[in-house]
Amino acid sequence: MDAKKPVPFATLAQLAEQLICNQQVVGSTPISGSSECSSVVEPHVANVAVAGSNPVTRSTFEGIMNPKFTIFTGPMFGSKTTRLFAALDRYKYQKRNIIAFKPGIDDRYCETSIVTHSGASMPARVVNSGMEIHQYVSHHDEYDVIAVDEAFMIPGASWVLVDLFKKGKTIVVSSLDLSATGKAFDEVEAMFPWATHIEKCPAVCTVCGQDAYYTHKKVEDIAEITVGGAELYEPRCWKHHSYFNEI
Repeated sequence: MDAKKPVPFATLAQLAEQLICNQQVVGSTPISGSSECSSVVEPHVANVAVAGSNPVTRSTFEGIMNPKFTIFTGPMFGSKTTRLFAALDRYKYQKRNIIAFKPGIDDRYCETSIVTHSGASMPARVVNSGMEIHQYVSHHDEYDVIAVDEAFMIPGASWVLVDLFKKGKTIVVSSLDLSATGKAFDEVEAMFPWATHIEKCPAVCTVCGQDAYYTHKKVEDIAEITVGGAELYEPRCWKHHSYFNEI
């Protein structure tokens, strides 16, 4: 008996294209196997590489909605903002349209830029409420990546960012999660269930050098949210944080 002949490569490519044509893409009308299929599907699957077809381009993903909600959280000096910058840098390479926001109350380093403790910076729009974020993005729908630094300082930020995520925007947040007195910040707590990725960013305990997941305040009688740096706060591990020692 003669061995079965291998299927020609061109036939495999045609089969793959036909399978794509016969799929119904979200947001489109049912597609038949007609010769007009490729022109109907192209906005959605033009970036899917098929043997013998054109190379993948960014337009491939423009019709495919897969937003992410990333939260970088932890104590002060845990490099949360540095990680936010790294995530945004990746989106820049993907040619995404990015807009960044920061709270007006946070005037450390620079009033109109997000700045890390090591000096890296990027321009940002200053807001005092989540509603201001909502209003700006509503009038500038071209932005598909929304970044917010120190979200816990912005009243109403949580519901706005969740709403934007539901509408297909990618959200990237850096923020403290706990106060120095062990209280979870409302804005961050409300965002957690919606996050697709949460990264806890430990600092280094100033007492023993171990991973520090908590912020210790060095000055008494200050408000729960008080803007400051090393003169007011330092990272501590569980063993050396006063909150746990008092329980």
